[in-house]
Amino acid sequence: MFIFFSLACFLLDVPNEARPALEVLSPTAGQVFAPDEQVDFQIQVEDGVDPLFWVAVTVSSDLDGEICKVVPGTQGLAQCAAVLSEGVHALSVVASDVDQRQREATLQISVVDPGSTDTGGDTGSDTGSDTGSDTGSDTGTDTGTDTGTGTDTGTDTGTDTGL
Repeated sequence: MFIFFSLACFLLDVPNEARPALEVLSPTAGQVFAPDEQVDFQIQVEDGVDPLFWVAVTVSSDLDGEICKVVPGTQGLAQCAAVLSEGVHALSVVASDVDQRQREATLQISVVDPGSTDTGGDTGSDTGSDTGSDTGSDTGTDTGTDTGTGTDTGTDTGTDTGL
């Protein structure tokens, strides 16, 4: 009897190092939504040790902050929906169990006006015009996208060493 009791205590004290697993089913990376369109979030969650009701799923955006925090259903599906602000959203989806073990997935989606052909990058507007000349040469890397409507009438003939 003592051996059984000691073994049971040992097994109950074994630390749980397993992190929840998650898969973002929707939205998909790069998906584009119109302003005022509802974005449905569906996240599949698994935890081989903890019951699913001990796991919380948090969806956050770099533009809108925390979007939702939900507990998955008995089949592991966490769902919520929100209307997001216009722009390119870097989304973070975190599954966290009761012991704060976490798994994170990230993706990027865009919310843009349907008349716009730009689906990401620079969300600012360019309303001025460039009438000067640039005498440098460009040796950097430009990864942004200009969604503005300004006019560029300048001449680029040299080197610009900025990024």
